[in-house]
Amino acid sequence: NSSGYGVDKYPIRAVWNSILAGIVFQHLSIESLRRELSRNLSLAQACGFNIFHGDAAIPSSGCYTRFMSKLAENHKELRKIFEVLLTFCYDNLDCRDRDRCPIVKQIRIPLKTDRRIFTPAARSSAKWEKLYNKRSAVKRVNSRIDNMFGFEKHTIRGLKKMNTRVTLALILMLTFAVGNTVEKKPDEVRRFLSA
Repeated sequence: NSSGYGVDKYPIRAVWNSILAGIVFQHLSIESLRRELSRNLSLAQACGFNIFHGDAAIPSSGCYTRFMSKLAENHKELRKIFEVLLTFCYDNLDCRDRDRCPIVKQIRIPLKTDRRIFTPAARSSAKWEKLYNKRSAVKRVNSRIDNMFGFEKHTIRGLKKMNTRVTLALILMLTFAVGNTVEKKPDEVRRFLSA
């Protein structure tokens, strides 16, 4: 909507910011996020809500549901944001393991092949070790998503909703990396929140 307001007259940017804040602060449900926004007026104001409207400033759960449905419908746009951030990180971060980065090259394995039994490289070879290191890197990212973004105890149902939420989490991870790069803090690139 070009007016910047959704159907429920809440600023779209504020709703977007609050959803991202909900992920950052590990709220497992929209209701938990709404309670936090009602209680923590500084957070509500930082998200962009007009706190002088009291409880009416916080969107209803239905508003969040409709907003998340719109995000799911526009998942390609979220992927574009993710790709832009990924490209920025790849071009601007000095990574000692860039050549071994599994994210950029994206190895796809057909489901009909059982790679655990019929491996393309011998387990004792240097190539196997290189491939195994990529697996370890992906496991670190998956662990981060599970623990830091609350996916281990999620209440999300449906592949479309889960795709949207995971994409938002990955966008946040890359955004923190970009922010620390821009702020010239290379040691904090992998840090999620600065103390």
